[in-house]
Amino acid sequence: EQLVNQGLLTNEQLMAALYEQSVLKKTQTNVPLLGEMLVQLGYITREKLDSAITEYVLQLRSALIESNQQLEQRVKRRTAELEKAMQKLAELNQLKANFIANISHELRTPLTHIKGYQELLLSGELGSVSADQSRALHTIQRATQRLERLIEDLILYATSERTHMPINPALIDL
Repeated sequence: EQLVNQGLLTNEQLMAALYEQSVLKKTQTNVPLLGEMLVQLGYITREKLDSAITEYVLQLRSALIESNQQLEQRVKRRTAELEKAMQKLAELNQLKANFIANISHELRTPLTHIKGYQELLLSGELGSVSADQSRALHTIQRATQRLERLIEDLILYATSERTHMPINPALIDL
C-alpha cells in the first residue's frame, strides 16, 4: 500500500502480485516475499523498492521518535503532578500531626486541674467527705486516669508521626 501511495505501483499491480503469491503458496513452500514478487514480475526495480522501503522505515522511525518524545513529556508532567500531590499530602500530614499535638496538650491542662482538686477532696484537705462522695470521687479518679492514658496515647501517636519511634518488643502477661 505504501508503494501505491507513493505512486510507484498501481493498485492493480499490487493485487496481481498478491494473487500470484497466493497461487505459489498452494504449490510451493518457499514463496518469495511480496517485495521480491513485485521485482520478479517487473512492476518495480530493486533500487526503487529498496529506496521506498528505506524511506518508509525512516518515516516510521521519525514517528516513533516523536511518539517517544510525547510520551516522555507526558511522563514528566505526570511526575510533576505526583510530586505536587505528595508535597500537599506531606503538608496535610504535618497539619494533622500539629493539630493532634496541640489538642492533646490542651486537653492535658484542664485534666491536671481536675486531678489536683480531686486529690485534695479525697485526702480530706478541703473538708470531710461522706462515703457516697468518696465512692463518687474514686469513680472520677478512675475516669480521669483513663482519660490521662488516652491523652498520653494521643501525644505518643503525635510524636510518632513526626519522628520515628523505636519499637521495643517485650513479652507481657495478657
